Amino acid sequence: MPKKLVTLICLSLLSQTSIAAVGNSTNTVLNTFTNCDHTFFQHLAQTQDEIKDAVGVITTEEIGYIAPDKENHTVQFKKPVTFNGLTLIGYQDIHVKTALLGDYYYWGFVIQENMDTVKQQLNTLQWQQYSSSAYVANTEILDTQADSPTWAPNPYVIDGIAPRAHTVEKSLSLEKQPDGTSILSCSLQGDVSETVLAMYRPDLKLKQLQFLQDIELTPEQNTTELLEENS
Repeated sequence: MPKKLVTLICLSLLSQTSIAAVGNSTNTVLNTFTNCDHTFFQHLAQTQDEIKDAVGVITTEEIGYIAPDKENHTVQFKKPVTFNGLTLIGYQDIHVKTALLGDYYYWGFVIQENMDTVKQQLNTLQWQQYSSSAYVANTEILDTQADSPTWAPNPYVIDGIAPRAHTVEKSLSLEKQPDGTSILSCSLQGDVSETVLAMYRPDLKLKQLQFLQDIELTPEQNTTELLEENS
């Protein structure tokens, strides 16, 4: 589960800002986001007014999404959005396509507070230490070759280990950034089929992937080389 792949294209240069924040600790964006499923995108369509002064939300009748910049996969909010003592300052959306390890989808918020503060504010989640600079929660695995594929708890999430063949891993992660901010993101990783993707990322069908830039890794790059390059 090479989460550090995100560092290839993760956002940077997001300045901390002191302008007035949107919301008054009543914003509900993160409530559905931490589910890491379609309900977040449905919620954006229903309650886009909560963040409209901070960032544009593109909507249909049922789905809403935030469109990041194609080049750096990130959008910086015009104004911070507050939620439960946390300050959301940006959003990222990343797709890494590999030749050997499947697909890696990451989407989530840049938060002005540091990792420990975010973890404390979101203390209803069962955080598990993933590395010295990251935690994960709600970790699950799907065996796509099972007779009746269902999501199961996945407590054995290890930094630098890719999902097994014919499986998909889903999790919520919290990462410390060098500038003192943090990133709260969801991920789908592994053999992500179109069916699974449609269930958890309905926004991608709307965007037709035009806001995502794939990173193509050649067949010659084996698992060991890939992990070494991104460790």
